Amino acid sequence: MKYLFFILILANLVFFLWENGFRPESGGPRELALPRSAPERLELLSERSAPPDEIPPSPGEEAAASEEVPPVDLANGEMQNAEAQTPVSAPTEEEADARPAEEPKSRNCFKIGPYSVRQQAQEALELVRTHVEKAERVVLSGGVPDGWWVLFPKAASMEAARENRRMLLEKGVQDLWLFDKGELAGAISLGLYSIHDGALRAQADFTKKNIVTDIVPRLVPTRAEWVRVPWKGSPLELEELIHLLNSEGGETRLPAPQACD
Repeated sequence: MKYLFFILILANLVFFLWENGFRPESGGPRELALPRSAPERLELLSERSAPPDEIPPSPGEEAAASEEVPPVDLANGEMQNAEAQTPVSAPTEEEADARPAEEPKSRNCFKIGPYSVRQQAQEALELVRTHVEKAERVVLSGGVPDGWWVLFPKAASMEAARENRRMLLEKGVQDLWLFDKGELAGAISLGLYSIHDGALRAQADFTKKNIVTDIVPRLVPTRAEWVRVPWKGSPLELEELIHLLNSEGGETRLPAPQACD
């Protein structure tokens, strides 16, 4: 009876082991051993959740996205922040007063000249001081006249300038020269005179022939003397004064005034 009991226990143990892995292999389906790195449970494709980019946003998320700041643009490799897109407001009166104001160029100063000889500048100064007591003689860098051109005015093109030369030749003007380069390109020289009065007399002769001319100084760079004139009136009034002084000054001639630099 004792042996029969042990035989039943042994039979149960063999049957238990046989059911839990010691069953002999057969042609039927068998379990596959998964690596340790595999998940504990296989996930079917139908059970997988959609990626975050494919999940449609909820109505609340759409409303929040519409209120966000628009995407930042990139220009020339630099990011434009939101402050760059904000319109700049006009400065207040206090800010405008704090900014340094630009100093306008003085319109109350004119200069007459230039003169390469001090005696000529002194004579011009004495003539101007008969009406403007605060005029003074100054030395400035610039060009001084080395002769005076009597010119037929510039043409709009070189073709028109050649036509002007042909017209002057028909009027009997033989001593002329057409400038084709530089600042005087298109003008025609009718003579170069060492003194201003000589250019004025030549201009009067051409006027009698109905030929319009201009008198232009031939300037050479150097330091020259000028007559500085403080003037509170208009430039036209000063030009009228210069014409008056030229008519009263005898041999001393004053050129047209220029604004101070």
